[in-house]
Amino acid sequence: MCEHKKIVIWADIQKDGRGRKKRDWVSPEGGLWFTLSFCPSGFPREYLPYIVKIPALSLVRTLKNHNIHSQVKPPNDIYIPLPFQRGGREGFWNGKKIAGILIDTKVRRESVETIYIGIGLNVNNSVKDMPDEISEIVTTMYDLTLRTYPLRDLLFEILDNIFIGFNELFNKKEGIDELWSQVVIK
Repeated sequence: MCEHKKIVIWADIQKDGRGRKKRDWVSPEGGLWFTLSFCPSGFPREYLPYIVKIPALSLVRTLKNHNIHSQVKPPNDIYIPLPFQRGGREGFWNGKKIAGILIDTKVRRESVETIYIGIGLNVNNSVKDMPDEISEIVTTMYDLTLRTYPLRDLLFEILDNIFIGFNELFNKKEGIDELWSQVVIK
């Protein structure tokens, strides 16, 4: 049985941040690095795929609120699409990574007991301060808009969007699937 309803752990800097497949995640000051742990009540096991979709869509929604267009690169990355022109063709390619999500769950019998959502979002940090090996493939909200953002406000906005998403799941699951199909990189 879950001993808490909701807990958020927020770090200014992560020394040993990790992504999928235990890859290093660079987490300098100025980014938003947090884990949400919560215990949904009556969350059926068949909704497990939505545990990845909802946080990703929440980040896309939050970025859109700040005039930043983003897309989801499955299973857990948020990218800023960049335009390309090649051979008379125009379009968008995956672009640069702005956020990553790491999900873990505890499942008991037929229901999800605890959900852990780790999110790393490049906010007020800058690519110029990142290691050379990643500076060409990532971006930040600051680098895109030349604005700084109050991290606490951004954290609450993302959390609100996550919980709105989980509420929508039980009321109109089809809307989540439709939105996912619009923002996922295929």
